[in-house]
Amino acid sequence: TALIPAHNEETTIAATIESVLAQTRVPDQIMVMCDNCTDRTAEIASRYEGVTVTHSRNNTGRKAGALNQALDVLLPPLNDDDLVLCIDADTTLHPDLIANAQRHFRREPAFGAVSANHTIRSHGNLLEMIQVIEYERDRRHIGRRQGVGGCMSGASTVFRVKALRALYQKYGEVYTPGAWTEDWMITY
Repeated sequence: TALIPAHNEETTIAATIESVLAQTRVPDQIMVMCDNCTDRTAEIASRYEGVTVTHSRNNTGRKAGALNQALDVLLPPLNDDDLVLCIDADTTLHPDLIANAQRHFRREPAFGAVSANHTIRSHGNLLEMIQVIEYERDRRHIGRRQGVGGCMSGASTVFRVKALRALYQKYGEVYTPGAWTEDWMITY
């Protein structure tokens, strides 16, 4: 399953969905969780065959809250060894991301999550320049540690359902609502 939380992403959602559909191993289901959108994100996403568009309800927990609402629907019918790709609505994937993730999960049955290397195409504003520096630092750190990273990136991470259920059982939810860095929180 690919889960794409989106808040007013009308300019990027099409490219994100197209990169998911272009995977060498296309997901069995794709859900776009529109979180308090006031633009055309839902309209654009609903044009794609095989994409389910849903809307958050009374969400005050930012991205984490939207992800929790989507996972409440997605997780119950899935098996423990099924995989869920959480991908930001402004992210495009390498075509082999899902196939590579599956290979890692088969090789290491204890893995709960696998995160992708990531880069940012900077458009020149200060926040994006800071993100470019942060992501490049993280890529180099992971390279020095032979693929072992410190954070399951919010941009794109594949989770084993069993790991998501373990978090839910322990904390009553998978993601920590209100956290500015939901990816760091779920990693810890």
